Amino acid sequence: MSQLDTTLRQLRLSGLLQSLGVRLQEAAAARLGHGEFLELILQDELNVRHQRMLARRTKAAGFRALKSLEDFDWQFNPSINRKQVFELATGTYSAKAKIFCCSALRASAKRIWPKPCATRRSSKARKSFTAPSSIWCATS
Repeated sequence: MSQLDTTLRQLRLSGLLQSLGVRLQEAAAARLGHGEFLELILQDELNVRHQRMLARRTKAAGFRALKSLEDFDWQFNPSINRKQVFELATGTYSAKAKIFCCSALRASAKRIWPKPCATRRSSKARKSFTAPSSIWCATS
């Protein structure tokens, strides 16, 4: 195994190196195919990298103390909507939100002619966007 360990270290796959022994035993016991085994060990590597990324970002943020929503004292302020707080914590609102921007290219005393300029997923809109005199953005 020393050659394999060296190779995994050279490839910087330390997460895979940590779980390889367990996964080899699991693959032998469950008679996993090559594809399934490869998927498991690569998922282990991704999980380790994700955990390290979170740890780096948490350290860089310089939080005084780490607290989770499970530790929050909900009795302190009962008017807080617990369901809404947990929903916001998941971040699903950002996937559902549609962003619409329009710019006033021509303005007169009576009317402003808005032109749609961007949506969140539109790449053409970024190319055709010019610096207008004013911009309105709203989410729906």
